Amino acid sequence: MFLLLALIFFISLLFVVILLFKFVWKEDTRLRNFSLNALLIIFTVLFMFIILEFYFCFFVIKSDGFGFTLSSKKWFSKYWEPINSLGYRDIEHSEEDFINKKTIFVIGDSFIAGHGLKDYEDRFSNLMQVELDNEYVVLNIAKNGWNTPEEYGAILSYPYARPDLIILSYFINDIETAAFKCGIKRPVLIYPPSRTIAPLIDNSYFLNYIYWRLYRFYNTNFGQIYWNYLKKCYFNNKVFELHKKELLRLINYTREQNINVISVVFPNLMAIEASKPFTSPIVDFFKGNNIDCIDLAEMLSGRDPNDIIINNLDGHPNEKLNREIADILLTKINVIEKNSDF
Repeated sequence: MFLLLALIFFISLLFVVILLFKFVWKEDTRLRNFSLNALLIIFTVLFMFIILEFYFCFFVIKSDGFGFTLSSKKWFSKYWEPINSLGYRDIEHSEEDFINKKTIFVIGDSFIAGHGLKDYEDRFSNLMQVELDNEYVVLNIAKNGWNTPEEYGAILSYPYARPDLIILSYFINDIETAAFKCGIKRPVLIYPPSRTIAPLIDNSYFLNYIYWRLYRFYNTNFGQIYWNYLKKCYFNNKVFELHKKELLRLINYTREQNINVISVVFPNLMAIEASKPFTSPIVDFFKGNNIDCIDLAEMLSGRDPNDIIINNLDGHPNEKLNREIADILLTKINVIEKNSDF
């Protein structure tokens, strides 16, 4: 915004100078004509740039997987609400809300918090709340970037209620904490622009959008770099055993507290088949520990990613997929109720 205002101020001054050339310095000389033409060219270029900057500043509001682009920041500023006193993208709750009601914790990261969804009520947790009505309180307990230890901590620290059911979301990057503890660091995938152009890229909505689009186009290998990193994590026995302990700690807690659990295992929605070497052992782990598991990699196999993701830059689940997941979970909850386990 500051850059746009500065450009408008500068072009206004330039316009005044052109008027002076036109109506004050009237002598027809080569210097005067050259200077006037040069000013007109600069004015035209800046005017077009201002139009583009204005458009990208106010009308290009789009979430993306990078999360730090100016367009994405503007998206978060506009749509990332409500935020309750616990820091979650959810409505405020008090102890009175839970009286004589069953409580469902929906736990996870950005897939659960609703990255890319303009309306938080389009998340499957909120869709479930509508269908379950007033007999239940469905809580969305999630933050972008969380892994399994943070999710477990959030369950223990929630102040108002103990859950009757936990819906645990799992994404293939949840292993990163265990990997880091074992000395396998997440590789640097994205590099900032050079210091020469950074002031422009970081302050111009138009240039920022173009720069990161071109960055994606010319740097197609960072996806493969991350896949290689995940292979190191999942195929490293030390890392995977530690990660299973993280998950088992959560599972053991639910058993001690007599809490039902349903796990929802997400693949990379832009590369479902390629995700299966990472999701399959997790699905097997949950099933081996008698945890009801929704294997989305299997369920979504063969689906067009464009049908289930936010957009081509943001691989989080869209409104349609959230609706599908809500319907599956509601069916499972009905089964639990019929079996008198709830």
